Amino acid sequence: MTLTAPAITLRLALPARELSPNVQIHGAKKAQYVRHSRQKAFFATLKALGVPTVPSRILLKDRKFLGITHNGALKSSDYIKLSKLLFHGTPPAITGYTLHFHFPTKRLQDDDNAAAMFKSSRDGIADALQMDDRNLRTITGPEMNYSSADTHLEVRLYV
Repeated sequence: MTLTAPAITLRLALPARELSPNVQIHGAKKAQYVRHSRQKAFFATLKALGVPTVPSRILLKDRKFLGITHNGALKSSDYIKLSKLLFHGTPPAITGYTLHFHFPTKRLQDDDNAAAMFKSSRDGIADALQMDDRNLRTITGPEMNYSSADTHLEVRLYV
């Protein structure tokens, strides 16, 4: 498959080390990292779609406005409601993505763990695009780079 220019390019912070499948962490603490990662990717995607005013987090008043009555983490349907509220129109039909990690050290990085750490961000991106994350597929394996001054994760979304 030849790749054309990406429809959307997202620049995210590297996923937290606590999201790695190899890290032993209490479930409640890991849930905080998952929630934070998902929200950051969700809002970054909305911003890339051209939403003029993107909040930095979901507040209690937003939950009430959306009719979210349950406590705890937001469900995918809750994020999709918020996406429809903020993004007027139809999001592009993204079918695949590539990951380009820029790590701070040359230490050998494990590409399958890096991809697993991206899972919650992937969910946030799919929610912002108002799609089921099952339809969002990786096109190639993660690309691992070294960039001591500029650490980040670049996600390229393709139509």
